[in-house]
Amino acid sequence: MSKKAKGFTLVELMVVIVIVGILAAVSVPIYRNYTQGAMAAEGRALASAVANAEKIFMAQNSSYRPVGTVTAMDAQLKVDATQNRYFRDYTVTVAGAAFTVITTGAGASEASGINVTYIQPATAGPTITDNL
Repeated sequence: MSKKAKGFTLVELMVVIVIVGILAAVSVPIYRNYTQGAMAAEGRALASAVANAEKIFMAQNSSYRPVGTVTAMDAQLKVDATQNRYFRDYTVTVAGAAFTVITTGAGASEASGINVTYIQPATAGPTITDNL
């Protein structure tokens, strides 16, 4: 009477390890892209808030307000980015009846290198883009 061995063979364990490795190789880049897209959403929200503040400033003062690089808070536009996790700085450039808002991910965060640009042309609707 022979006893049957119980457990997994080495080949079965290696097959499982290969399958897990393939799944990890596929899922990690997808997850990284997903998280960067979520980070860029904060940048789009900041750029949109600054653009809305510029439009309010235009309605009150008949011109857009050019802003150099702002860190966290601008007294005139009253856009507070101090509570943001990834995007705190922005720049506004004005060209006549058009303006552009650019915000870049904070230096040491995972969002560094992500740029969000909001362009408000003089005659058409706005466009908002990021470099992802």
